[in-house]
Amino acid sequence: GVQNQLKERLFKAYYTEGKNLGQTETLIQLAKEVGIDPADSGRVLESDEYRTEVLRDQYTSQQVGVQGVPFYVFNDKYAVSGAQAPELFAQVLEKVWGEEKPVLVSEDGVGFCTPEGECTLPAN
Repeated sequence: GVQNQLKERLFKAYYTEGKNLGQTETLIQLAKEVGIDPADSGRVLESDEYRTEVLRDQYTSQQVGVQGVPFYVFNDKYAVSGAQAPELFAQVLEKVWGEEKPVLVSEDGVGFCTPEGECTLPAN
């Protein structure tokens, strides 16, 4: 539950403080600063516990063409590379929503549900 805090701490350590994130001791200390037990982070860093998941993520990234960051994949189908205008993200999100929005079927007709769960039928 502290992934965002850890991410921000890693960014600050690397970009602002010039820390070497390739050192296990540094990573353990930074994790400790955001509330992760040093024994747990040390065990994970020294083991292959998440190897399969990391390799799967790397493979998936290669398959969709990730070559840098930021890179966003929506619905395992649409990719946006690099920092783009908000309008492009809105277009992609609208496209995904249009393809995936839940359909409401009743004896009165077919309607759709919003992301908030509000479902409506078309007016007759």
